[in-house]
Amino acid sequence: MKSILFFDDWMLEGRVGLKRVMGQPTLRDELFSNLGAGISGHSVGSVFHSSRLNAYVMYLSVLSSVPLSDLETGSNIVRLTSSVPDVWPSLGVQDGALTVQENFPDIVVAARPFRPRHVSSLEGTPLAHRGYLATYSSRAENDRRMYVGFSEDGLAFDVDPEHPWMDDICDTWTGALYDDRRGRFHLFGRPGCADRRVCIVTTADFAAFSQPVTILQPDPEDPAPTEIYGMPSFPYEDGYVGFPQIYSPSPFERRRIKTEGRVEPHLVYSYNATNWYRAGRNPLLPLRPLGEMGGGCIYLNSMVRTPDDRILLYAGASRGDHASDSYRREAGLDTTGWYGSLLYELRLDGFSYLVTSAREGRLRTKAVIPQGPEFTLNVRTASHACVRVQILDGGHIERGHEPAFTTRVEDVPIPGFSFEEAIPICGDHLRAPVRWRNRDGLAELIGRPVRIEIQAVEAEIYGLRLQHRGYWSHRMIDRL
Repeated sequence: MKSILFFDDWMLEGRVGLKRVMGQPTLRDELFSNLGAGISGHSVGSVFHSSRLNAYVMYLSVLSSVPLSDLETGSNIVRLTSSVPDVWPSLGVQDGALTVQENFPDIVVAARPFRPRHVSSLEGTPLAHRGYLATYSSRAENDRRMYVGFSEDGLAFDVDPEHPWMDDICDTWTGALYDDRRGRFHLFGRPGCADRRVCIVTTADFAAFSQPVTILQPDPEDPAPTEIYGMPSFPYEDGYVGFPQIYSPSPFERRRIKTEGRVEPHLVYSYNATNWYRAGRNPLLPLRPLGEMGGGCIYLNSMVRTPDDRILLYAGASRGDHASDSYRREAGLDTTGWYGSLLYELRLDGFSYLVTSAREGRLRTKAVIPQGPEFTLNVRTASHACVRVQILDGGHIERGHEPAFTTRVEDVPIPGFSFEEAIPICGDHLRAPVRWRNRDGLAELIGRPVRIEIQAVEAEIYGLRLQHRGYWSHRMIDRL
């Protein structure tokens, strides 16, 4: 199935009485709180489902000021597994040992130490046989480059020291996203270590890499001196979503590289994994009250879609701003529990949706060509309200000829597919089948250009799903 979502109006011919709303994820849990003395905290980095392990996997960075078992002081990576993505094993300290399922110290290849910044599964890509992919920043004194490593078990990574993918360190989210339309991986980073914008590097085999290309930076609608700390990005439905970590430095800081400031995740989207667009200017996860976990910074680092179609968002967080822990140490204050991890939940397609601004609203899509009979809506209405759908003519297909651009289409419903014949959809549904009294889906409209019109009464519309091709190009090429 293909989706029509509402990050923008690209797929719409028009909408009246419907306003666009940014999603509001619900905070589900503060993960692994109160680890004990000497633990500054932790930050969830990567969460995904692994078919190899038949489990969900979490890679967690634990920050300690004292040695814990075989872990060193500083940042250590541990791995947890769970049968469900929102309930994880306990994590704690007993007798000076950090009790976790698995941990691994720095990996040393060719006498150069590495530590993974992000780990992901290669399932569903041409490199699935290589298991897991990790990105690394070198910790060697004279090496400021980024590398990749592969692993069959997700613990012992074979790092390739001969093929760095970037010539400068990125101390931020540096994951990989696979673009199945072009058969290439996109690695996200910064143009330079302190150049807080977002760039991508592409590769098909992790042996040859493109030059970094900047894809997102602060624009005139962002107040000075806004920067973008990083941008975790993930496939979603037919496109991609990203969470740029908008960094707001202190206007009174006089250092060239800003360290004092707060971070909030915003929302961007893409149709092709290369061109990215801002989806409003409000944070997706606003900062919590000062002093609470997430009151200073929130870094949304990972996203999981559950089998029952919930969207789970995992974020690292801190109680104070970007540099507050160092100031506390300098002042002789305790930093125990200063960093933590937050779990949020979001409705399917709930990143950006349409809601009636008064009692009734209507939208009409551009012409699409159905390729299958199924058609569903992700919608929620008041208990006494409903939505109805009708299908309008979408124009002509003149094979071998240029269609006439001045040809008008009639705004009358196709017989059997009118509002009056539509079966109302009421209540809360992720996939409500669209039906008419004498029409069970779109079977008789397959291959015919049509426009979809929705009448909504006191309702929220999150998405449409149907198999279709676009028909806005005169060559009838689906360009999304």
